[in-house]
Amino acid sequence: MLICIDPGHGGSDPGAVAKDGGKESDIALDISLQLEKHLKAMGHKVVMTRRSDTDVYPGLDDTKELQARCDVANKAGANMFVSIHCDAFSDATVSGARVFHYPGSKTGQLTANKVADAMKIVAGKALIFADASKYVLKNTAMPALLIECGFMTNAVDLALLREPSYRDKLALGIAYGIGG
Repeated sequence: MLICIDPGHGGSDPGAVAKDGGKESDIALDISLQLEKHLKAMGHKVVMTRRSDTDVYPGLDDTKELQARCDVANKAGANMFVSIHCDAFSDATVSGARVFHYPGSKTGQLTANKVADAMKIVAGKALIFADASKYVLKNTAMPALLIECGFMTNAVDLALLREPSYRDKLALGIAYGIGG
């Protein structure tokens, strides 16, 4: 199976920023690179939308940048698209992972359930949502997931997300959910 991994944000868009300046884009990139390693070890092929702290196509507005990410997957003929993120919320008590899929995508929903089950082992909880508003879920030609690995605004989640071993365990859980 060919899987497109999209490390959320990057370049001109750091995503969520922790109080101490830590960036979602850096954490998402590290989890994504670990995910790539695990998926390849399972025999899957992987295409990445980015491998460093850059925009996919520099100089584009936000919507065109999101479309550029979809285009990478669509042009590669990927079988699955996975966008990795970290969340933020005004209530610092909100925590945990969330897995989004496009409504009506049976493969997306089935894979979201498998990913959430695997992530629950690592993160303690992972909720599943069908969401038609997420650009990358509705503009890819294949089943797609958007995974929020934890909240940058929650002290416990953030401390875990900063740990390389925790990020690797998250990536391994996601890999098993997708293609294990």
